[in-house]
Amino acid sequence: MATKALLSLLLATIVSSALAQSPVDWQPLLDQQNLVLRQVVQALQLTRSGAGDTDACFDWYLDNQTAINEVYYTEYNLCVSAATAAKKLLSEQSALERQDLLDEGQSLCSALSACESFTDGLQFFQCYNEASYTKSPTLFNISVTSERIADKLKISYQAINDTERVCTTNARVKNVEDLSVSRAHLNNCLIGTWSPPETTDAATASTDTTTEATASTEAPPEATTASDAPTSEPSDGRQGLPEEDLFDFSYMTNMLQRKLNGRF
Repeated sequence: MATKALLSLLLATIVSSALAQSPVDWQPLLDQQNLVLRQVVQALQLTRSGAGDTDACFDWYLDNQTAINEVYYTEYNLCVSAATAAKKLLSEQSALERQDLLDEGQSLCSALSACESFTDGLQFFQCYNEASYTKSPTLFNISVTSERIADKLKISYQAINDTERVCTTNARVKNVEDLSVSRAHLNNCLIGTWSPPETTDAATASTDTTTEATASTEAPPEATTASDAPTSEPSDGRQGLPEEDLFDFSYMTNMLQRKLNGRF
């Protein structure tokens, strides 16, 4: 149990440090992890029916946290992606007006640049005066048009940002609620008032065990002895090992590496 709890503590600490640098708002997870860190320390002194039960609690909690945060990561990024796509669409819709302004600007610049060829001071300043007077309507149009389009886009961008904020807030609220439920289940599991649901693998293993037991009833007496083994005993070679905590440590180390190589 100590090994599993300490590894859970290590996982929470490392994940919290990594997620603090993520562009996604992981603050709800970090807040929940701070609470869980205290639970982990307290769990080291809890007494339950067995270390295996406590290990099962932390196994379920780590998997559940991963599933919850994968959903949050997906929903949060969908909000951001939708906002980015909406702004990109607005930019594409204003492409024609953008090109008109670029053409007018280049026309104005070309008229002024033509004056650079005059080396005589009088001719140079007369050229600039004439060009600026002739192109003053163009410059005015550039000023008015750019201001109008910028104001329109500013309003549209604000609406997009507001929608994104509502979307990410809803995702964050749901994430906080799911994390709170998960932490409550962990606490209840540690004190023995709640047990993790059986996984599909466990159900499959149970079915396989039942099939083997049925077959053993038709086998000779020598085979019946083997079928009397407890169905809850793992079939991964851990039976009889004097230091099962070492196996748990290796298992949790691999699980920790797998989770850290995931989305975080």
